[in-house]
Amino acid sequence: MNGTAEERCLDGLDFGDPAPVDTNTSGPAPLPDVIQVTDLANVAPSQAQLFMEPNGWAILGQPVNFWTTASTHSVGATVLGHQVTVTFTPVSTTYDYGDGTSQTLETPGSSWADQGLPELSDTHTSHRYNRQDAVTVVATINYSATVTADGRTITVNGTVQNLTGTLAFDLYESDTYLSTNP
Repeated sequence: MNGTAEERCLDGLDFGDPAPVDTNTSGPAPLPDVIQVTDLANVAPSQAQLFMEPNGWAILGQPVNFWTTASTHSVGATVLGHQVTVTFTPVSTTYDYGDGTSQTLETPGSSWADQGLPELSDTHTSHRYNRQDAVTVVATINYSATVTADGRTITVNGTVQNLTGTLAFDLYESDTYLSTNP
């Protein structure tokens, strides 16, 4: 027998033409100078938490303070075929107070203690309820976004919205009675 073992095993077999070699090694198209918010459809900011005080209840006619944990943060993602970092920055918060009213503010608010205020103080995120009802509150955070890839920071046109969880609580009526000391 002549030839190598491989030649003897493959003798007479026709394997056809070899598969074409992909010479396109350029990868995805370069990232544009501006990205549309719709290009971030599969990328979401972290969900902020919604807090209130007093915690879990309120008194009719008295301020109830609300705030969220919305803050600037980054997430890794694939956008337009590129591995990128998306940075979300809160630009406004809309509080839906659950009684048919809402308010949009540029800051997410904070607790009375963090503001150096006594309990039941009015704040820019507080709300006063005037009727006893079942109440569920939710906040919508609007984020601006930037994309960082390959040493470039790219602006994203539009804002990304993200809802907090809801808060349901009881409203109580308070009456004041004067009495003499016993």
